[in-house]
Formats: sequence, C-alpha cells, structure tokens
Amino acid sequence: MEITKTIRINYLLDIYGSLLTAHQQEVMEEYYQDDLSLSELASNHGVSRNAIFTLLKKGEACLERYEANLHLLEKREKILKVLDSAKQVDLTKKITKIMNEEE
Repeated sequence: MEITKTIRINYLLDIYGSLLTAHQQEVMEEYYQDDLSLSELASNHGVSRNAIFTLLKKGEACLERYEANLHLLEKREKILKVLDSAKQVDLTKKITKIMNEEE
C-alpha cells in the first residue's frame, strides 16, 4: 500500500511529533493537518516563506530519520495487515459455519 507524502508525514507526526521542537511540531501540524499555505504560516509566525519551507524540510528529514531508526510506522502497517488478514480468516470461518448450519 503506497501512501501519499502528506498522509505519511501525518502518520509520522502522530508517532514522532513530540520528539520535534515545539515550534517545528506546531508549524508542521499547521501545514500538514490544518492545510495552511507557506505564506499563511510565514505571516502567522513573522518569518519568511523560505524560513517556513526550510523548517518543514528539516522537520520532514527529522521524522524520516526517526522512522529509519525505529521503524514504528512500518511496524504499525505490518500489524494492520495482520489484523486485516485475521479479520478475513475470522469472516471466512463465520461464513463457513453459517453455510454448514443451513445444510
């Protein structure tokens, strides 16, 4: 399952966001979750668009570095796949049971 960059960054923010500085976390949440533009963020924080862009890129790199070392998002995705397949197996068993009851 390929996830878009925005969704991936949001997942990484959920997992590792508290490891960022308070300012990085705030700006990244405003950009990725609240969908504010670079201009809006720059105006709100009293800095240039370039400063916001740089902060976002550094924050993304930091989140990706945490994931590369800890693999928590990767583990989450594997667990969700196992749970989904377990649901399928359980569903198959339930359907089989229902089908056998009718005979």
